Amino acid sequence: MLRLLNEPTAAAIAYGLDSGQEGVIAVYDLGGGTFDISILRLSRGVF
Repeated sequence: MLRLLNEPTAAAIAYGLDSGQEGVIAVYDLGGGTFDISILRLSRGVF
C-alpha cells in the first residue's frame, strides 16, 4: 500500500487536483442516502 486516503481526497486526486494547482474546492458525494460534502484547500500540493 502506498497511501491510505479518505474518499474526498481520493476523488480530488482522481480528478487531477494534485497537479500543483492552488485554490479551494468542494467535493460532494450523493450516495447511500446521504449528501456528503468536503471543502478542500489546495496549497503547494497539500490538501
